[in-house]
Amino acid sequence: MTKYQSTKEVESFDFSAEDGTVHFVDSSLGMHKLENPNEELSVSLHLYSPPYLECRSGRHSKPSVVPYVYCQSPNNNKAPLLEGCLHDHSLKLKHCPGHVFCNFHTTVELLSQEFKSGACARTISKMLQSLQFNPREWISYVRFDKKHYTRFIIARTTKFSLMLTCWEAGQSSPIHDHNGARTWIKVLEGELHETQYKLATIAGAESLEISQENELTDETIAYRDGTVIHKNESASETVISLHVYSPPYSECHCYEMDGKSRLVQTSTIISE
Repeated sequence: MTKYQSTKEVESFDFSAEDGTVHFVDSSLGMHKLENPNEELSVSLHLYSPPYLECRSGRHSKPSVVPYVYCQSPNNNKAPLLEGCLHDHSLKLKHCPGHVFCNFHTTVELLSQEFKSGACARTISKMLQSLQFNPREWISYVRFDKKHYTRFIIARTTKFSLMLTCWEAGQSSPIHDHNGARTWIKVLEGELHETQYKLATIAGAESLEISQENELTDETIAYRDGTVIHKNESASETVISLHVYSPPYSECHCYEMDGKSRLVQTSTIISE
């Protein structure tokens, strides 16, 4: 381990399995790096208290805050969970383990690569299930409104859009479709109640019928194909949810229970 002060090396330590000791470092350690000086692989176990989701990278004169699992090693390799490079837009997950701490910028890059390569719905679902986000980041996007739920566009490309939605207690969307777009929903905080509908013809008249109801929590990823007709509503005091739409859409149909619908701009899809 090499310790730094103002990005200048001030002290070095060597750790090995042979010495049979556990090394404790308090919070005063400051800037440092770890590296394997051997040609063989090394495996080390690290315990952090309290847990942290980000660190400062001191490769430049002004350290920047980055997700710690994506910090680059001295030979410029990514962590084993990743392949490619964030800076040339080729970053991809090699596989989807239980949890990968991430930020929105990296998520947009990962989604861009997956949609560019024609990823299937299951691949995107697994990715979103694995990705965990630091509340310190997404809280900066949160905006509540007493009258209706709010939506904040994080990213929009020709292939997909990523949106953060904020719900207060009792707020709901209208009954709507996604105009052919596929949808993924990841709840970051709270719980959503989803009601899905289907068009039915009764006595020659078309109407909506409830087809199923679902509780969406931070334990699951909801995927809906382009044919879904549904309504989401807050099932807790507040809810923060992340939505991916592919392709991005700017208008959809809002429905009444009698089956009648109207085409509206998505910016107007808020409960009154």
